Amino acid sequence: MGLIGRTDDDFGNTAPLNKENHEEVLKKYRIVEETKWYMDYGDFERLVKDHLPELTNQERYKDFESVAEFEWNNYSNYDTEVTKVELEDDMYIKYDRKDIMNGKFGLGFNSILTFLVENKILPAGKYSVEVFW
Repeated sequence: MGLIGRTDDDFGNTAPLNKENHEEVLKKYRIVEETKWYMDYGDFERLVKDHLPELTNQERYKDFESVAEFEWNNYSNYDTEVTKVELEDDMYIKYDRKDIMNGKFGLGFNSILTFLVENKILPAGKYSVEVFW
């Protein structure tokens, strides 16, 4: 498969695309750039272990293992978007926040990231946790 900017690809293109062509194509097809935060699953585990015990007064989070907890597969990425919680009837506020504060496992990683955003540990945004061992 050809890559943008290559001089030869599987589609028979021989001229490299220049920056002006990129901008024109991106604008024409309304392709936008976004920021996404990437972390390794081990870094995600350290994030939980470093912050949740203190924020929740629950020592259970010191033993948190994301692969076992979420049954994540090797060679995979798990993506989510975390927004600021503003509505009091939000499902996160009704259920997940309470479960996190009570040290319950079985929550989605989105809920944990939302809790960390709510507590100003992380910014709201798109996140991807990469699992490779």
